[in-house]
Amino acid sequence: MALYMALGRLFSSVKGVKINYLTPLLCSCIISSVMEKIVRQGMLYDLYGELLTEHQQKIYGELVNDDLSLSEIAELNGITRQGAHDLIKRCDKILEGYEEKLHLLEKKLNS
Repeated sequence: MALYMALGRLFSSVKGVKINYLTPLLCSCIISSVMEKIVRQGMLYDLYGELLTEHQQKIYGELVNDDLSLSEIAELNGITRQGAHDLIKRCDKILEGYEEKLHLLEKKLNS
């Protein structure tokens, strides 16, 4: 219910969107999409994480394995929240690039 209300607040700020129209189906689609991204990040990290630098491994591992927020990661590592965000986005691109070239995750999922 809290998630439904939070999503309602998010979409109520968009002109013309009423909270009444935010259906449980839409909520489940959004949750499903977020969960797919989280699972994919974890799988890519498991496959290609060793190819990241030690610093990247530490930060990205805290996100993927320890489920820490950007603020928590930043505080633990003495960097800004924006710095943590940028590094994670960079790691996402690097890991997706490896997958694009090597297709190990695709092969693993299709076998």
